[in-house]
Amino acid sequence: MAGEGPPEKEGCLPGPSCAVAGAGAPVARVFCPQSEKHSAGQERDTVEGNTTPREPVGTLHAVVLDVDDLERSGRFWSEVLGKGISFKADSYCRVGRGDDPPSLLLQKVPELHERKNRAHIDLDVADLAPAVQKVERLGGSRPAQHAEYGIAWAVMADPDGNEFCLVQHS
Repeated sequence: MAGEGPPEKEGCLPGPSCAVAGAGAPVARVFCPQSEKHSAGQERDTVEGNTTPREPVGTLHAVVLDVDDLERSGRFWSEVLGKGISFKADSYCRVGRGDDPPSLLLQKVPELHERKNRAHIDLDVADLAPAVQKVERLGGSRPAQHAEYGIAWAVMADPDGNEFCLVQHS
């Protein structure tokens, strides 16, 4: 039945980068950027098996993270993503180029991070253990590690406490 357990059709990978929505609904929608059988950014109907391109409202230009210390966070994310800092101002720092989206925009805010993020970034890695070690050397921390459905991931936190995942697909 749709919405119960992991998807099993056409190579879709469940886990942190393959979200199954509509549990309990007659049709579960699956987005799977890792599947070679699906075009980038397309949803498919897991019950009917069809792929229907949809007209987007917009395109993803940047992911914005609230931070306490722009200098520290800029250095951290520049190293983690292997991208330079393309813009810096009093309250903002862009990691990556604005003309090559998505970039990461760091925004200085007065309040400290106090709760779990409602959304987070997943970074695909070839080998989880050295990726975790590098992030920890750069000042990040690892609150948890998981493995499920052939996918291993570590929940990490940047120096400001923003959670993100390092994900290794087997």
